[in-house]
Amino acid sequence: LRLSCPWGQLLPHSFAMSDVLLAKKWENEDPTGWWISEKLDGVRAVWRNGEFCSRGDNTFACPEWFKRKMPAGCVLDGELWGGRGQFQKTVGITRSSSRHDEWKFLTYMVFDCLQEGGANIEHKPFETRLEAIKRICATVDQNEAALKA
Repeated sequence: LRLSCPWGQLLPHSFAMSDVLLAKKWENEDPTGWWISEKLDGVRAVWRNGEFCSRGDNTFACPEWFKRKMPAGCVLDGELWGGRGQFQKTVGITRSSSRHDEWKFLTYMVFDCLQEGGANIEHKPFETRLEAIKRICATVDQNEAALKA
């Protein structure tokens, strides 16, 4: 992984879960011109400052080997996902400090980028943020990757 900030460096803007988008109820709106993504039923998490944080801004007990597979210098929004029908197992893994070996079953599914290379992009158009996600994922060895776009 080769991005601009070393692990653990505080980024200029500290993102809280309140800064990320949350789903809203669909009310018969025309989806033309909107981006739509599948709901994977994972555990919502923001990747920032070398840690995964929950919707309540709590840090997950993520093993160091998994963190090393994640990119630096960015803030990503997504879900820790253990596969279809595996929500309860995924919750159990992410909440436990004694199940580090089981993180090998998890993938961080990225659906937004709030910061790239230390630069805040949260107010840029989604298409710009999507391109940032693609660039970030392209820097990761896909054989070792813990994240996917």
